Amino acid sequence: MLGLGCILKYNSDLLNHYLEPMLEAFRENGYEVSLTDLYEAVSVILIGLGSAILTVGSLGCCGACCKLKSFIITYTVIVLAVTIAEIVCAVLLFTMRKEMESTLQPMLQASIRNSYTGDAGVDVTTLGFNFLFTEWDCCGVHNYTDLHLATKWDRSVMLYGFQFTMAIPLMCCKLDGTFPNMVIPKDALCALYPHSSNSNYHKGCYAEVEKSINKYQYIIIGSGIGVLVLEIGSIIASIYLFKELLFLKRKLLAVTPRTPRVWGVLNF
Repeated sequence: MLGLGCILKYNSDLLNHYLEPMLEAFRENGYEVSLTDLYEAVSVILIGLGSAILTVGSLGCCGACCKLKSFIITYTVIVLAVTIAEIVCAVLLFTMRKEMESTLQPMLQASIRNSYTGDAGVDVTTLGFNFLFTEWDCCGVHNYTDLHLATKWDRSVMLYGFQFTMAIPLMCCKLDGTFPNMVIPKDALCALYPHSSNSNYHKGCYAEVEKSINKYQYIIIGSGIGVLVLEIGSIIASIYLFKELLFLKRKLLAVTPRTPRVWGVLNF
């Protein structure tokens, strides 16, 4: 994680080599996308998390190898705090799901209202929503009416010399291909007159993404339980090692003269 963060921050050209086909596809479709800001944000997160994990792991290894009680205690406390935080988050996720939905959905709607600019938008928010619309075959948070509130989307379009108002963006039509290489819909008027056979106007993205996540919920839960077991195992091992060090210290003190020099050596 730390290495990937450093690569993103200091040698992003290496990753651009693999992403160039995707970036070229964006350019061919009229999108000028720069990943510099994204690289910067992701690299900071990865470097921070990687450094924290490396530091905690080093504390545990040094404490175990060098028999340093302070390191073992610090490692145990940190891992215990992380484990408790994960359990609390998992409990809140399952017990306050409705409350979280009632908060998240208005936030997504506000993002559409304040930032969505339509099919040709190149900002991160618009690209993100257009990706959702095409990959999950959906439209809006609940349905297409969410997009009618978008203040930055110019819905007017000239066709055959007449001006029309789009009901949905083309991204909400039934399209072939993957984002951003989509084929123009067979029904060219789907953005003006959408119905269930030529568009996904009635399907909300929140529900569709939720369905996709639910398909893998057992894998996610199993992975979470696996991580939790490893963390609890490391806590138990640290406590056991700490007790062994205390036992060893008491045993050595019982058979060793109590001189200042000896006490200094045994003060591990």
